[in-house]
Amino acid sequence: MNVGALPDQIALTDDLRDIAKQPATHQSAFLERLCSVQAATSYGSAHGFADIEDMECWRRNVPVMFESDLRSLAQRMLKGDSQILVNDDVLAWNRTSGTTGEPKLIPVTQRNRLERGAFKRRWHAQSRMLLPGQGKLTSINLLNMYVHESGVGVRLEAGQPPVRAATSGLAKGYNPWIPECCYRIDDYDARYEMLMRFMAGRSLRRMIIINPSTLVLFERLLHRRYESMVRDIADGTIADDLPIDVLSRQELNAALPAMPDVARDMDAAKSLGTLHMSTLLPTLEGIGCWRSGGVVHFSDRLGELYGVDRVMDLGYHASEGLFSIPVTTHDAGTLLDTVNTLVEFLPADDAPPEPGSCPETIGPDALEVGKRYWTICSGFNGLYRWWMNDIIDVVDFVEQTPRIRFLCKGGRMNSTTGEKMDEYHVAAAASRIGAAEGIAIDGVAAAVCLEGDLPHYVVALESDVQDGSRLSVAFDEALKDINPEYRFHRGRGAVEPVQIIAVAPGRFEAWRRSRIDQGASEAQVKPPGLFKDITELRCAFLRDRWD
Repeated sequence: MNVGALPDQIALTDDLRDIAKQPATHQSAFLERLCSVQAATSYGSAHGFADIEDMECWRRNVPVMFESDLRSLAQRMLKGDSQILVNDDVLAWNRTSGTTGEPKLIPVTQRNRLERGAFKRRWHAQSRMLLPGQGKLTSINLLNMYVHESGVGVRLEAGQPPVRAATSGLAKGYNPWIPECCYRIDDYDARYEMLMRFMAGRSLRRMIIINPSTLVLFERLLHRRYESMVRDIADGTIADDLPIDVLSRQELNAALPAMPDVARDMDAAKSLGTLHMSTLLPTLEGIGCWRSGGVVHFSDRLGELYGVDRVMDLGYHASEGLFSIPVTTHDAGTLLDTVNTLVEFLPADDAPPEPGSCPETIGPDALEVGKRYWTICSGFNGLYRWWMNDIIDVVDFVEQTPRIRFLCKGGRMNSTTGEKMDEYHVAAAASRIGAAEGIAIDGVAAAVCLEGDLPHYVVALESDVQDGSRLSVAFDEALKDINPEYRFHRGRGAVEPVQIIAVAPGRFEAWRRSRIDQGASEAQVKPPGLFKDITELRCAFLRDRWD
């Protein structure tokens, strides 16, 4: 542990500063609360929650929980055995997207909502300090940019609470000057253009959004549709070529004023070569969004495109829980929450634990700056020692609590814009086009390339077809069909189409042999289907094919 005074450019409320001084105390209090409440559940009874007195006993008694464990227990709960995981009424089920397999169902309870509510109050207090300008008329919240009727395809017993896959409405007061029909436009470009129109000319000071790649798409859309957009902004009209239904178009038209002054500013900036989203949002001071993991390529551009000098990482959050709070706009490090969730760590160099095992984990105050760790979490949502399959690193310490930064999902996965691409998706797509085209695929590997304006996947393909370009469209379509997250982000224009490069015959076998020569097990070695870095892919397979 590295303990010291507050690092430069760190700002904390008095409440959070006090919490940061005693992480072990707060974790112990949460553990006691969790075990006391959940001891009567089937899971708590089976693992001796009533007798757990400290973290050592917790680690010894409770195994790590994986997706397969949760899936079987949730199915029993859905059939009516409600107290298997939680000693509270299940108000709803959160259905996640499913990173590498079937979606997960996570129970939502009133107690879990209370814990999350306490966390969110601290989060909002910090965000107000770091990004001034919170208010209904000076702040825009784009955490939810698309709403539609939920259709989850999950069979429930009579009387069971709902499964929530998507929202069918917006919270009261959500960006009140934007009609709700704007969020229901199916076409990505049309919806984004309308959101940009409602932002233009307003005295907005702060913006909250999850994915910074969307903000880069706004910038690209501004330039691509400039002539139409500047005319509509001047006249208060909506272009005929935007695919918006008649009723929504009428409602949107009624809410959009003519803004000739904004149009003149746009024309002036265009003539000077300085047109950016900052032209539409001249009063914007700060943005809150992802800054860690695979989105740095986008978040680093926001200062230039939006004219802001404050970009705040939202924190390490997931469907399974809310784990950290922003304390600076200087970097992507956020302060680990030790009050409303239980978080354990394993060195990232260690292999993931075996199912049913009870690993000796590390507490928050024992982490080391600069080291990487797997994360394991527990909370009032029925997840106990849940394997997040995430890797974080430690930036520094504030008092005795670490500032952490999300790095990536475990295993071989890329999620630059949220597409959650893994080795299976790449291999399955190759198999599909091989069968459809009647060709033999001798090797396939991919990596995301970040060297253009937008990311795209480069696929090294060894087959009896040496013209990779003709297979690129088919491969891209196969990936969209196999991976719904990729289909979503391709559809919204956040990822460019796949580029296939044909690999010289025998290259994959040569790579395999070189790994065996270096000491790898012949029975186990195989080329990775997904590289983390385009440079690795080039070196392995494309040294004589890259242009």
